[in-house]
Amino acid sequence: MQGDRENCLAVGISDYIIKRIAKAEMYAIIQRWVPSKCVS
Repeated sequence: MQGDRENCLAVGISDYIIKRIAKAEMYAIIQRWVPSKCVS
C-alpha cells in the first residue's frame, strides 16, 4: 500500500519488504544488512 514503506521507516523499522518478493530484491536487502565477511 502506498505510504507503508515510509510509515515503517519513520517509526524506526530498519527496512521494508512486501510479500511476494523477488529473490533479487530479497538478496539485495540481506546484503545491505549482513556484513560481507559473514556471507560466504
